[in-house]
Amino acid sequence: MGPKKAGKNDLKTPPLDTFDPICVESTTPGTVALMLNSTEEEILAKACLAIYKFAEKCDANKEDLLKLGVVSPLLKLLSHNEKTVKRNASMVLGVLLAHHQARQMLRTLDYLPAIVSLLTPEEDMVIKEFGSLCMSHIAKDHSSKVHMQTADTLKPLVHFLSSPDPDVQKNSAEALALVLVEAESRPLVRELKGIPALLNLLDAEYPVIQQLALNALARITEEVESRLEMKECGGQDKLIQIVNNSQLSDLHVDCLVVLQNCLAEEQCVQELLSSGGLETLLKAITESKSNEVKQAAAVAVARAIRNPQTMPAFQEKEIEKVLLTLLSLDHDGVRAAAAEAIAVMTGYSSSKSIIAACADMALLVQLLGSKMVKVQESVALILANLTCGNRSVISLIAQEGVTEPLVNLLSHSTGAVVTNAAAVLTNMATEGNLRTDMEQCGAVPALIGLLQARNFQVVRQGVLALTALMVDVDVRTELCSCGGVQALVQLLGSEDESVMRSAAWSITVGAADTQTAVEFTKHGALEVLQALSLSHNRSSGFAQVALQALLNNNLPAKYSLTGVLAPTDIISDGFYDCGPARSLCAMKILCLEELAQQAVNDKRPIIVVNALKPLDESYDNSSVKSDLTDDLENSSPARQRVAKLPKQSPPPKPVQDIAPQDNVPSEVMHESLSRIVSDSQLWVYKEETKKLLILKTVKEQLEALGRYVSDKMGGPVQREMVACFSYELALMQLKQKLNSNLIPISQITKGSYIHRALLFKVLADALHLHGTLVRGEYNRAWNEIVVVNNPKGNLLKSTSQCYVVDLMHEPGALLQMSSPEAAMYCYI
Repeated sequence: MGPKKAGKNDLKTPPLDTFDPICVESTTPGTVALMLNSTEEEILAKACLAIYKFAEKCDANKEDLLKLGVVSPLLKLLSHNEKTVKRNASMVLGVLLAHHQARQMLRTLDYLPAIVSLLTPEEDMVIKEFGSLCMSHIAKDHSSKVHMQTADTLKPLVHFLSSPDPDVQKNSAEALALVLVEAESRPLVRELKGIPALLNLLDAEYPVIQQLALNALARITEEVESRLEMKECGGQDKLIQIVNNSQLSDLHVDCLVVLQNCLAEEQCVQELLSSGGLETLLKAITESKSNEVKQAAAVAVARAIRNPQTMPAFQEKEIEKVLLTLLSLDHDGVRAAAAEAIAVMTGYSSSKSIIAACADMALLVQLLGSKMVKVQESVALILANLTCGNRSVISLIAQEGVTEPLVNLLSHSTGAVVTNAAAVLTNMATEGNLRTDMEQCGAVPALIGLLQARNFQVVRQGVLALTALMVDVDVRTELCSCGGVQALVQLLGSEDESVMRSAAWSITVGAADTQTAVEFTKHGALEVLQALSLSHNRSSGFAQVALQALLNNNLPAKYSLTGVLAPTDIISDGFYDCGPARSLCAMKILCLEELAQQAVNDKRPIIVVNALKPLDESYDNSSVKSDLTDDLENSSPARQRVAKLPKQSPPPKPVQDIAPQDNVPSEVMHESLSRIVSDSQLWVYKEETKKLLILKTVKEQLEALGRYVSDKMGGPVQREMVACFSYELALMQLKQKLNSNLIPISQITKGSYIHRALLFKVLADALHLHGTLVRGEYNRAWNEIVVVNNPKGNLLKSTSQCYVVDLMHEPGALLQMSSPEAAMYCYI
């Protein structure tokens, strides 16, 4: 029996090296995630599709997939040759990247080239959609935006703005809006013609695309060149058209935001005015029912009116009154925008007067307490501008109780608020009664606290406010007690020049008061100011004026530093001569209290001027009688000019109990300081020399006073005997006798040039015969006095001559300033 014949339905035997196909159904994502590493295209396509459907359901599913590590294989599949695999992988990645953890994992990989490869024109529309979706997701992270700032990355996104597919348009617009947050990307998008493409999207069918395009335009127009290109492309007109269209009310706010940026340029404002856009803005402010639209329109007006060239067009529309009405709305955003615009307008004198007349001052004062910082800042600036030189406005806001809210704002955390509040207080300080209110509300300690701020504008305005208040004695007292003097001196070393100048000006004003000037000196103001005046880099006229003001009210320091007292520098009680100080930086001038506490040393004595009327109640002013008086009374006018003074007055009684005791407490030392340096004999000198006023001419009075001074200081000394005139020994003996470095000037009975010139200046000032006191080299000093010759009261024929008064060799002789005799007297 032969072999059976095979039938036509018999199965063929499969090749031995072929795996029989199987159908697998999986319900776990872990199994499907493993399939992403398969080499079979059909399995890859089906696995990606299954993962896409799973991931799209919820965020929890996305997190599960991320834990399975699907990001890396999916990124590789974006380069697959099979279109279906590539499309499905892009779909999965587009969904997953909505989760921040997926984007975080992606940053560890070289992801950008693979995603950008999906944006080529030859790809199908689904791949473009999800590729642009991936770009919109990764643009949410700052680090990814930095990597996207290249022309190769941004060019396809700009190109896709013109895509016929709305999803591609939406994703591309969103990606660009996010990337344009970074300033570096704006020039690239502009050069890629991104602005016209974004403007075209304003005509899109879907509002979401329009809003994304407006968001991108709002960011790119923060650049000047982009704002100008918007104008050239007709972008402003298109924005105005949308705002005028009530059916597009959901886009009005976004359009106005873009318009705000454009109106920062004068050319754009001019186009707005010529195209009727101003009426559109005013209509949005007055007629819109949306507070957000009112706010955005008010901000746009604030931007436009910053240019003085375009301001008149807004004033013609009475924009001041329009904006003032917005302040009464119960919406902080609208109030902030309106206040910002009004603050700008108060910078123009024409609008300032209108606002001052129409504004509700009570409302402005109330808004200082707003919870919105921008409102507080702008309202404070409005008040600062309105109160500048306007006493009526100051009076009105003072009646509304503005002082306390302003003082409270000085502790605000925002520098601009503090600066503006301090500016208002500065303007109000011109009124004396308001300065008292400020002091009672604690303005002085609050302003002193501002001097420690890090914001230079805050510090500067705080200094100016303190300076304005410093005219009151109570404020100066509080300034000294609260550390304000020390803080102002420290600000002289500020690295900010405006702060340094303001501090110097404040010291100039405060130095008008002698006690305050002394406090500044105690804290080293003289040393700092002199260093500034001598500095090549930081020299300032303000510092020089402050230094001169301090010296004018601190004559001991002025005489020590400059060696010259002018005729206007009147020596009063408390003056002392501690010797020359060539540089305050190297030698600090101590005050009289500090000098009194020093132990007796071998240095030159400090000569003190402090006349004190004798305590003896029986002492009568009329009993002051001396040989000088007798001489004047018994001589004729001709003889008065040559009347000889007595050779020497009886030596004054030494001042008792002036030596400091070791066991005396410091409080008692300070209380007895006036007794330590008191000089009753100097008071007698002054009373005696008053008799010189009976002489008819100033020259006669000067000559007689010169002889009087010489007599009290040891009489004439021949020029060749000056070197033998041992006044130093007498002074040292007097120091030991008084057990003090301080010597009252009347105690000196053997004085040289420097002592005689000082006594002459003291007595001449008391007689209103004002002259100079000049310190020379080698213990020389002299007095220069200008004498006016006015024959028979004829002012036209009056002449003047400057003299040096000889107090040493020919006492009373007046030496012409330019004569050789004067030169011999002043110099060796």
